[in-house]
Amino acid sequence: MKVEMGKKVSQDYFDQIVQENIDDFEMNEEEAIQDAINQLKSQNCDLSTLCAYPQQERKDLVDSLTKMSSILSSTNLTESQSEAVQTYLQIIKEKFDKDISFRCFATRTKSNPSVVETFTRFLSDMNLKTHNEQLIELVLQAFQSYITQQSDVLSKDDLKLLISLTDENCFGSEPNLLDALLKLINAACKMNESNRQAFVENGLCENLMKIFPNHKKSNPIICDTCQLIRSLLLDDDLRVEFGHSHEHAKFIASRLNGLDVLLQAGLNTENDLSEDTLASIMLTLSKLAVRNEFCQEICDKGGLEFVLKCIDEKYLKNMTLLKSALSLLKSICNNDQVKREATKLNAVELIKQVIHKFMANVQICEMACAALSPLLLRNVEASQRLYQCQAHQLLVSLLSMHSSKPKLVKNCCLALRNSISRSRELGEKLIELKIEEILRPVMNQNDPICFDEVKSVLRDLGCHVEFKVLWTGEGKSLKN
Repeated sequence: MKVEMGKKVSQDYFDQIVQENIDDFEMNEEEAIQDAINQLKSQNCDLSTLCAYPQQERKDLVDSLTKMSSILSSTNLTESQSEAVQTYLQIIKEKFDKDISFRCFATRTKSNPSVVETFTRFLSDMNLKTHNEQLIELVLQAFQSYITQQSDVLSKDDLKLLISLTDENCFGSEPNLLDALLKLINAACKMNESNRQAFVENGLCENLMKIFPNHKKSNPIICDTCQLIRSLLLDDDLRVEFGHSHEHAKFIASRLNGLDVLLQAGLNTENDLSEDTLASIMLTLSKLAVRNEFCQEICDKGGLEFVLKCIDEKYLKNMTLLKSALSLLKSICNNDQVKREATKLNAVELIKQVIHKFMANVQICEMACAALSPLLLRNVEASQRLYQCQAHQLLVSLLSMHSSKPKLVKNCCLALRNSISRSRELGEKLIELKIEEILRPVMNQNDPICFDEVKSVLRDLGCHVEFKVLWTGEGKSLKN
């Protein structure tokens, strides 16, 4: 059977091809499915949402969904019913986690109520707390698995229901259920700008701010709350021209006093939070530091000292914590006053320690150079310290060691260029290290990721570079 190139194939049409292979060519089901896939792929068909698994697996999913829906529609569940529905939920979750095609298949299945309605009706039950906690947690987990990568199935009312469940009078007081709910809402935010805006507009952020003081010693909940805040600041939905990530960050940081809430959670030693949790808090702060005054507020409230303490060599055991500290330092050093204060607190020397210890780790060095770059920009004192502590030698060594890593080369060149932009005499020390011999071959590769940065370093060092005129028109037909 042939179809048009690029045509989206329906599940029924795919099943028809599989059945023909079984009836006409005496293939077994596995062979028939693989042959159908190969046949349709050769015709450039879109198979992205097809459930290309044996009929029995799909039947198990449909049966489990039907039985689950039937039991959950009951007003008062008996113990045996509760145990049975938990078994069905585990089967459903396993299928949904296995492949997105099972999730799409469940959405296409003509069931009444639908999968979303089944979950939301149960979660909107006035007597929800009377149910087994393990059952509610399984419902939330299965619901999360279902909406992953297809969060458009949720309506505005569904989103409002999820927001209401985060209230401290509902799941807000139940750690396990709150943790599962936060992960569910996080899945609803991914690659869906309309959902993110609906969450922010309808009070989710206000409830999230209350979670920090109420669960200040719970590592899982603090981590998941931070992750959810970062998801609300994403701009990953290709269907919209631009997102509201900046507006959301400004709203959380200024209107809800989010910076202070996060800093109190992280700086309070009585909370005894894990290093991974502290890393999550710092990473979230770095995403919220989108304005000059926010960077200054983080510094004024002890954030800068905390970051530099985490970068100090004796605390370099946790890589996640180090990466988050470097990310936050990079963000807040976009403020001129903060970068001057960071310089006085030996930030340049601390970053040098990091680079020296992790010379072979491309990702760490990349982030260290990225943090160093804004620190050196318009900061003569930091530039002088860079050369006094011989950190410039490490940067040149990095370029030599990792010349094939364009992102690292880019960040390293940005740092070096910023270091000499207002102190051209310091460039002589780079020339003595034969930096031109290292950068010239890199520039000749014309890698778009790092070409401009490499060229700017060579230009500012006084080396020969070729300038291209990108537009050579004479302007004869131009009109005012």
